Amino acid sequence: MSKIRDEIAHLERMMEQKRQRLRDLKAKETKQEKKDTNRRIFVYGKAFLAMLETLPQREKAESLRRVHDQITSDSERSFLGLPVDRFPAQEEMPPPESGDPFSGDLPFD
Repeated sequence: MSKIRDEIAHLERMMEQKRQRLRDLKAKETKQEKKDTNRRIFVYGKAFLAMLETLPQREKAESLRRVHDQITSDSERSFLGLPVDRFPAQEEMPPPESGDPFSGDLPFD
């Protein structure tokens, strides 16, 4: 009987080690997926900003307005210096001025 109990204990230890290894690998996979996602966002963002620099001022302002309209989180809008309380409608937008977040001037050059 003792030999059977020893084998059971041994197998249970091995199973726990395998479970822990599986948890570690899943955590590593999740971390890599997040890293890949963040890199993809960064690369697309960088390419978009480079593309903006090639546009005429009017198209640049329109492109930025469209992007700004997609930013709906108050904390993100505040971080970027965008109006938090409401989204300006296209016809209500003031004419582009320097420093206006919708003017096409990038706030992080």
